[in-house]
Amino acid sequence: MANVSGHEHDRRLTALFWELNHVHFGGILTPIDLRFSGRLKTTGGQYFRSRAARARARGSTRIFG
Repeated sequence: MANVSGHEHDRRLTALFWELNHVHFGGILTPIDLRFSGRLKTTGGQYFRSRAARARARGSTRIFG
């Protein structure tokens, strides 16, 4: 996944969640807000479920989107 933008990671996460929800669980899962933090190479990536968690991470993490 080298040279893939944060927006592309967001798109992939959304597509994966949609597939899991609609194909495997019949659409019963509630939507969740996931964003890639941009730290995949150094930490394996971090995913935040809420805007507040992303805001707390802004000091040390570049948030895409």
